[in-house]
Amino acid sequence: MNDKRKSPRKAILYTCMVKRIFLKEKLIRSRVVNYSDNGVMLESDVNFRVGDAVTIYFSTEIQREVKSFSDACVGLVRWCSLLDGLHGGFYGVGVELAV
Repeated sequence: MNDKRKSPRKAILYTCMVKRIFLKEKLIRSRVVNYSDNGVMLESDVNFRVGDAVTIYFSTEIQREVKSFSDACVGLVRWCSLLDGLHGGFYGVGVELAV
């Protein structure tokens, strides 16, 4: 299989909080599953829409492990799909980070 990704993914599993920038709603508890130089994959129980602008607030544990992450970053949802086989109906969410 030909991998078209710009940079390799690194596995991680820490809690984060996500806010859709243009909506008035509470922070959404999510988890970072993996990350790369320009994006993250989240696991969430919210079905995000492609094109949603989001702010991701990283926990101190993530910041310690991933030195390049600040306490928050802004990105754009590129894909969202139901993750089969999990209990609770979680979604996988791909976010391209703004540089």
